Amino acid sequence: MRIRGRTKFWSSLVGPLGRRESAVVLVIATSAAARISYNTSRRAGIPRGVTAGLAAFDLWGGLVAFQFQPTREQYSRSPLESRMLFALVHVQPFLLPLLGEGSWRRATGRYATAVVSTAVLECFLSYSTSRRVVANGAAAALSAADLALGAPAHSWFGPVYLMKMIGGHSGIGRGDAAPGKTSSNTHAPTLVVGAPWRDAATGQ
Repeated sequence: MRIRGRTKFWSSLVGPLGRRESAVVLVIATSAAARISYNTSRRAGIPRGVTAGLAAFDLWGGLVAFQFQPTREQYSRSPLESRMLFALVHVQPFLLPLLGEGSWRRATGRYATAVVSTAVLECFLSYSTSRRVVANGAAAALSAADLALGAPAHSWFGPVYLMKMIGGHSGIGRGDAAPGKTSSNTHAPTLVVGAPWRDAATGQ
């Protein structure tokens, strides 16, 4: 029962991934979190280091998970309102200024970029087959611009956040919801805010 509960909880975070894919997510996310937590702790103290590590685990884990087809297919069934809510609740950029590790202007810029990019892709490329290419291209360009602005304390944050939110989440078209298409399972759970997964049909 406990194992089943842990498996269900993990699936609520990353989607229906198998053991191999889950292991990849865990290894990369944990490695990034450990390194960032250690570096931040040395510079700014253990509490801030732990907090930064948790944020890194979430961002890196999400970035990797959304490269796998099962997670992408699950998210593709999310309706528009869930997709926008997903973007709106990812407020991690504001964590850095709260920790004294970044500016509020920079945080607002990163957050607004992710939300506006999601809205643009949803409005103009909802069902386009080129959406993923456009989203990843935009995310890469924005990440390069973020790096060019300089962020000595957490130079990793902007690119990882933008690639996850724009290249990962926003790059997934609403394939199963496209006009003329019918899903084989109208009650399949869809991702709303990362955890838990939600059933778009029942609202549960």
